[in-house]
Amino acid sequence: MISRPPVSLTLDYQRLGDQFYKLPPGDPQRRDRYFNKQHGLYETFLKINDVSDQIMNINRQNMEEAARDARRTASSGMLNFGLSLGGAVLLAIIITWWNSRAIFRPM
Repeated sequence: MISRPPVSLTLDYQRLGDQFYKLPPGDPQRRDRYFNKQHGLYETFLKINDVSDQIMNINRQNMEEAARDARRTASSGMLNFGLSLGGAVLLAIIITWWNSRAIFRPM
């Protein structure tokens, strides 16, 4: 999924940045070190941005999946709670009916 490990890119970026800033301002090599299409500072920055976007998308997908799981769990819990409450009410009605018959039958 992730094209290149972020640590490797960060180390490359640090190394390229150090090389870039060792050159004196105005040196024509600075421009080449910055904009080189294969190993330039800017290109490495774009790769880091790419990997960051990939990581962000993976995190977003995982969070959406976790939210769906939480909704399913909550729905299931509410259904179980409703059924249990209904069963408890039904049991209370049956016990009340049974006790009233047991108390009033001898009279």
